[in-house]
Amino acid sequence: KTGIIYDTVRSYFGMRKISISDLKSSYNKQILLNNNLIYQKLFLVQGYWPGGLYTAPSEEDIIKDIQFIKDFGFNGLRTHQKAFDPRFLYWCDRMGVLVWGEIGNSFVFTIDSQVRLLNEFITEIERDYNHPSIIIWVPINESWGVRSRSRRDSKRAFYTLSLYYLIKSIDPTRLVIDDDGWWHTETDICSRHFYSDIKLISKSTYFAVNYWFLFIFKWF
Repeated sequence: KTGIIYDTVRSYFGMRKISISDLKSSYNKQILLNNNLIYQKLFLVQGYWPGGLYTAPSEEDIIKDIQFIKDFGFNGLRTHQKAFDPRFLYWCDRMGVLVWGEIGNSFVFTIDSQVRLLNEFITEIERDYNHPSIIIWVPINESWGVRSRSRRDSKRAFYTLSLYYLIKSIDPTRLVIDDDGWWHTETDICSRHFYSDIKLISKSTYFAVNYWFLFIFKWF
C-alpha cells in the first residue's frame, strides 16, 4: 500500500524434451533433444576445486569451468559421485550445457547403504528437478556399492532394477541409466566403460548389440 518494495525474488524456467527416437528397429534408435538428434560429447566432472576441495572458491570459478568445457568442443558433462552445487547447475542452464546427474555411491552393499542412497538421490532429484540442463539421472556408477562376485546375486540386481523404475516414477521426463558402465538390469542407455586401448577390444564385442546407444570411455 505504501508503494515501497521490501523484497524481490527473481527466477527463470526452461523447456526442453529429451527422448529416444521411436523406430521399429532398436539398432537405429537415437537420443533426441526437442525431437532432434543430439550427439553427446561429454566431459566427466569430478567437482574438485583448488583450495576448496568440494566447494568452488567463487561463482566466477564455476563459470570458468563450464566455459572451459564448451571451449574444448564438448556440449555436456557428467557430474560424478556427488550432488553438485545448485549454482553450477544454474550456469549449465544459462550456458546451454547438457548434464547427467549423479549421486555418491557406497563401498559396500548393506540395508543402510541402500536406504541412504535412496533418500539422498530422491532429495537430489526433488531439489534439481527444474534444471532443464539435466537430461539423465545416474544412480549407480560401475556397480559401486552393488558389486558382487556372482553375477547371479538377485538382491543386488533387484535393488538396481528398482532404482530405475523408482526414478522413472518420480521423474518420467528424463532418461535413466541404472548402473553406468557396468552390469545393467534396465536402462535407457547401454553404457560400457573400458579402461584400455580401444584397439584391443574385439569388434565382435559390439556385434548385433540390441541396445539403443553405446557410450565408451577411453583411458588415456
